[in-house]
Amino acid sequence: MVPLFKKGSSLELYHPPYFNAENGSSEDGDSNGFEDVVDDDEDGMEINNQERLATARPAKTKLGISSNSDKQWFIPDSDQGYRNFADHGCTHDKEGYPYYPNGDTTFVQLPDNLYKNFGKVGYSKRSAVNYRRECTWKVTRHTCLGVLVCDNNGCKWAGCPPTGKEGKARLAGGQMCCKGLAGQCDRNVYQIHCKNTRCRVDLHIASKWSLIRHQGVHNHPWPTSKKPCKISNGLFQAEVKKNPKAGAFELKLGKPTDAAAPFESVTSIHPAYQNKDRVAYYRQKTLVELKLVPEKLGGGVGDKFIMDMFSWAARGLFIVSSSYLPLSEHFTFQTQWMQERLLAHNKENKLYDGGLLSDVTY
Repeated sequence: MVPLFKKGSSLELYHPPYFNAENGSSEDGDSNGFEDVVDDDEDGMEINNQERLATARPAKTKLGISSNSDKQWFIPDSDQGYRNFADHGCTHDKEGYPYYPNGDTTFVQLPDNLYKNFGKVGYSKRSAVNYRRECTWKVTRHTCLGVLVCDNNGCKWAGCPPTGKEGKARLAGGQMCCKGLAGQCDRNVYQIHCKNTRCRVDLHIASKWSLIRHQGVHNHPWPTSKKPCKISNGLFQAEVKKNPKAGAFELKLGKPTDAAAPFESVTSIHPAYQNKDRVAYYRQKTLVELKLVPEKLGGGVGDKFIMDMFSWAARGLFIVSSSYLPLSEHFTFQTQWMQERLLAHNKENKLYDGGLLSDVTY
């Protein structure tokens, strides 16, 4: 059930009383979301508000659908109730969210129970985003692009359709080969288009209340996703944190660098991690986020080593000697405890005279 929103609170929703508010700009032929400006007639008589309302908004049926339009989805109102319903053919993630929606599926996200993948779909799509009701609602439409399949009936490979010009040209020219059967299938692929489905996500920005609605049946298998979802990314990052020294090949095989640390292959997390190059990319990205390695060509990477030495000094590791001369480069670090040893007295009440005491020297 959508909470009852009223005007006057920052967490409450206010529906402005302008006309045709539901019909903002979109790809399915909606109007531009602005109220029509009606000029005065030749006699100088203005059209009253009732006549303007009658001409600006078409009459709705009892189901809330306009009589002269096939539009069925509008901005959620406070007097409507929504319940979670997953139709046949849906595939859920580990949190129970329909990441691959199918059929007449409806799913509600409450502000106190947020889902990591909410608003996203796993299949290949083209998304369009616009804002309604004076930017209080964010509306996202996902249009399914279908799937690439092989003309070999014995091959079950399903890939994502290309979206670039070169990929589309290769597909249209029949020059795209199948990648199935562990790369041994040499047959061609073709695209199955999906035209009878639609998906829409309505997000109330202030309260984070969201609603996703899906209609239509996908007449094709789900394509193998090349990009892991947020839940899979979190599990992958956890494995990298356990073994930050493990390379992409070790992560893929599940070979730990520390025998005492529990470790599993990342290929079981998501199909995208079955590719070694993709595992290497996400591993490097995770290490950068953990600040274990510098970001390549990132802002401030040239000053990172100098800044690290400043941070070491702030934590008590001081640089007491350094040299940048050729063949004599070195950095000598010393802690406060080592400095105190230089002034400490032995049993004979004599000072230390053995030279510099340092913790580490590069």
